[in-house]
Amino acid sequence: LLSGLWLIIAGLLDSLRTVFWVTVQCVIFTYIFSVALTTIVGHDEHLRAEWPEQPIYIGSVGKSMLTVLQVITLDNWSDLARPMIRAAPTSLLVILFAIFVMSFGTLNIMVGVMVQRITAIAQDSKESTGKVLERTENALLQSILEEFHENDKDGSGTLELKEFKKLIRLPSLNGKLSLLGVHMDE
Repeated sequence: LLSGLWLIIAGLLDSLRTVFWVTVQCVIFTYIFSVALTTIVGHDEHLRAEWPEQPIYIGSVGKSMLTVLQVITLDNWSDLARPMIRAAPTSLLVILFAIFVMSFGTLNIMVGVMVQRITAIAQDSKESTGKVLERTENALLQSILEEFHENDKDGSGTLELKEFKKLIRLPSLNGKLSLLGVHMDE
């Protein structure tokens, strides 16, 4: 349970640089779209008569940035877009381009990078766990080999049946064999 959470946190931390640059890119794009909306919709007196809330949403570049943020997060954006498009139909292009670039493009790229980093971290973790397991098994086999040599009483390099039966009853060897998945009833 906690290893999965740690994996996500490690993936997020590993992609902080990418997240930072995507955030900078989002701010730049939001500013560009805000300037475009303010230019198209923000300073036309005729549009203020048709859309009385225009100064609230598009009165300045700062207000337009908040409006673009609302649009790219798809937060009730249609209530904003309908009167804006009615007042200035060219604003539809800016709104749709902002949604396409920011919501479907940039933010999905950021999610993709994070998923790729999390996958790479999981793969590295799996490989390192495999290496640790392999080293442990080799050390265990070496320990079993030493026990075999210790119980070779005549020094012939092989165990006779009597030596093997005595060795197999030792609790230390039984424990090591069971760690390797070999049980005495086999």
